[in-house]
Amino acid sequence: FRFADRYAMGQPGCEHFATDLPSVITEVRMDGRVKRVEHDHGCGDAPAALDELERRIDEVTEVGKWVRR
Repeated sequence: FRFADRYAMGQPGCEHFATDLPSVITEVRMDGRVKRVEHDHGCGDAPAALDELERRIDEVTEVGKWVRR
């Protein structure tokens, strides 16, 4: 719940940016709280923990079965 709401070009905490990379939206609902994070992977300053969380969600949900990379 401590991540910023958005990591994208022009946002605080995203001083280094590259274009044409994928984006991920992650939303968590827990104990009546909701957190939504929009992460443009062109943002070179997003926390490494956010990348790890996204990878772990993909791993647990076995997204590779459904997405061609």
